[in-house]
Amino acid sequence: MSIVLILQTNIVLSSGEFRVAVIDTGLNLKDPRFKPFLCADGHQDFTGEGLDDKMGHGTHVAGLIIKNSKKSKNFCLVIYKFYAGGKSPEDHERSYKLALTAALKSKARLINFSGYSSIFYAWEYEALRDNPQVTVVTAA
Repeated sequence: MSIVLILQTNIVLSSGEFRVAVIDTGLNLKDPRFKPFLCADGHQDFTGEGLDDKMGHGTHVAGLIIKNSKKSKNFCLVIYKFYAGGKSPEDHERSYKLALTAALKSKARLINFSGYSSIFYAWEYEALRDNPQVTVVTAA
């Protein structure tokens, strides 16, 4: 398991074609700049709202990944919406668990997760421990 703490926004993706999972608030699907970078399949909404990003955070994160990874065109983004306003902490945990499981099953090599919790989740630890080829990026 690799967990990378990014203190700046300069993410550099290595060569080789691979999937980058963005577990966040969705994506602005109307913005044509994302189309060339989206994976052909795998995008999922776990909130019941649809993939559109009503909060803007997932779109911002996806934009930073693209902007700071222009040296590599050998990746695609797969969007997993786990967070929506007005949901309970239990709903967010459930949808995050589903999103992380889906991202790992999709063979994503890099996962960007924007979330918060002071709770230790054994299921999360075990899922990441069992997938040492995956790098997880999160903000602090």
